[in-house]
Amino acid sequence: MKHKSITKRVLGIFLAVVLCIWLLPCFALADAGDPPAHSKTATPNDDGTITLSLDVTGDAEVKNVDVDGRANVIIAYDVS
Repeated sequence: MKHKSITKRVLGIFLAVVLCIWLLPCFALADAGDPPAHSKTATPNDDGTITLSLDVTGDAEVKNVDVDGRANVIIAYDVS
């Protein structure tokens, strides 16, 4: 019974190390320098709702669309 416990513990440590090594390049690439100029405003409306506005100014980069004609799209959802 003790052999199974040791095996599970070693396997868990091994998987944790592999996961850290696998994610390390993701964290290294995440630092892209200074963030672009941005502002966000929340304006209360008369009906109890809020209009949220986000403005981001940065350099444009033109990329080719995929072979099948679809463009790559990223959707950012800010909950702050």
